[in-house]
Amino acid sequence: PAPAKAVEPSFRVVSTELRGHERFLTILPARANSLSQARLLRVGDKEEGWRLDAIEDDTAIFSQSGKTQRVSFGGKRP
Repeated sequence: PAPAKAVEPSFRVVSTELRGHERFLTILPARANSLSQARLLRVGDKEEGWRLDAIEDDTAIFSQSGKTQRVSFGGKRP
């Protein structure tokens, strides 16, 4: 049997942002039609059942139901 396909979050990771000394992840809902729908997440925040565990150079690490999912996004940010 084929391995189960990893479940992807229902939002897109856009970039990171540095505010003060704290790093945030900018996300957009998959069906967003405006940047006004962007949200900032910090490590520990949840979005639609996905918990942001870490922000690395160009990867966000989320967990859901005990499983870890790495989501890459282009370009390195501060």
